[in-house]
Amino acid sequence: LNRECLDDMSKGIFISDMIFHFSSNGSMEVRERCSGVLAVLARTSSKHRTKIVNNDGIEALLESLKAHYPDKLVDNILQTLQYLCVEDKARKAFAEALLADILADIIRGHGNFHVGARRRAFSMLATLNKTPEGAQRTPFAGIDTLTTEQDCAGLAEIFCLLPTSFICWRVRQVSRCWCKVTKMPITWQRVNFDRCAQMTAKKLQTFLSSAPLTHTHTASFYGCSQIESDGFKLLATAVRGKLEVLDMSECLNLKDDALMQLLASSEGHLQTLRLSNCCLLSNTSMYGIVAHADTTLRVLILNRCKWLLDDAIMLLANACRWLTHVGLAECPGLTPECLTAIAYAHELVELDLSLNSFVDDHGLAHIARNVPGLRALDISGCGSLTDAGLAAIASFSQLQILDLSGNLLLSDAALIGVAEGCPRLTTLKCMMLPAVSGKSVQMLGAKCSELRVLDLSYMALVTDVSLRAVLRCCKGLVDLNVAWCESLTKISFQYISQFCHAIQRLNLSSTAVMDAEILCIMET
Repeated sequence: LNRECLDDMSKGIFISDMIFHFSSNGSMEVRERCSGVLAVLARTSSKHRTKIVNNDGIEALLESLKAHYPDKLVDNILQTLQYLCVEDKARKAFAEALLADILADIIRGHGNFHVGARRRAFSMLATLNKTPEGAQRTPFAGIDTLTTEQDCAGLAEIFCLLPTSFICWRVRQVSRCWCKVTKMPITWQRVNFDRCAQMTAKKLQTFLSSAPLTHTHTASFYGCSQIESDGFKLLATAVRGKLEVLDMSECLNLKDDALMQLLASSEGHLQTLRLSNCCLLSNTSMYGIVAHADTTLRVLILNRCKWLLDDAIMLLANACRWLTHVGLAECPGLTPECLTAIAYAHELVELDLSLNSFVDDHGLAHIARNVPGLRALDISGCGSLTDAGLAAIASFSQLQILDLSGNLLLSDAALIGVAEGCPRLTTLKCMMLPAVSGKSVQMLGAKCSELRVLDLSYMALVTDVSLRAVLRCCKGLVDLNVAWCESLTKISFQYISQFCHAIQRLNLSSTAVMDAEILCIMET
């Protein structure tokens, strides 16, 4: 960004060389770097933009945009084109190349573009619409092109997939047409303010005044820690009758009375409720759940709710008999008695009890006898479990996902029992089980051939022979973690390259792997 360097670049053939390497080089890394340089140059001065236009830069950029390159490269291309919009010759080229149609395809999700590329396409289209050529050509520029209710509804369906903050502060700026579509209730079927740390009750009130939420079925405010409880009461007033999914996780100011109003506003339609780490709630809120969602609720996540007590779990388990997903991770106020209550939810398919010292062998056996259809179980970090408790898991014949990480008392007998009783496992995490050896890992390969995700990290007793047995039988593995498996030698990594042709994610941290093995794995 040094001014003298930029001036020197504009005098010679540097820009034309950048365009040449961008359009002709087969390396994605070179293309990405060249496109990044072109974006910087296009931003700095009209002199650079003119050179890019005169050296067939627009043609090269537009051709690459059609090729569905990686997201970072697409983002650089769109950024460069956006800066070039101020040049008359560039805008004419955009009109001839139907750039607006290309951008519309990216926005609709054609080509599986990442959300970042879709956002950049929105921004680019907004810039293009402000030019005379763009306003004439863009199919979304004027309300005349969306005269039927069906056309508007189709565009609204696209908008509702975007983050709500993006609709409010970017989409509405593209054109009057798009602004009109954002006033349709169908646009707000999903309200998603996840991780909007700056969202306050006042900003939420401003949003609610311009967004009709009569059709909203999903509301997610995960991590909105600045919104006061009064703000959520306003939300309860705006959302009426169709709310099916409500995520208030990490909403640190949410109180019982506001949650009660939100539950009441769902009018018996609520199916999913997430309240992880809502520290100002109390067991009183559980009465609201029973009163307004006892027959419809299917998913209830209460992870890290330190205020939660056994009485509340017993109340919920007796009233909400149709629960399929329950999360009670890291709830220090609970005791083994709550495990007896959980067993009343006979329809459970997913249960998270991780990081709870109260989970013991007896409670796990009770759940195994009463909830035979369980498909996902997380009992990681439950330090009281022994081999006797894991023997009960063998009765979960439908189990597909199991996390045993951090249970230091487990031995080979536990893992062998799991392998024999749960042949349908697709995900198994056994991180930090120091007493488990290669013998039980070999049994996994023989019995659980459908494994796709396997975590054996920090298991010092896993050997080359045992890993080979797993890899040879589980050829569908896409995620393998053998970090800190100190007994593995370089021959294990040859086995990975030989058998793991479907692998997508591989963690070899702090192992004996060398450059040659890495290259061999990458080639396969």
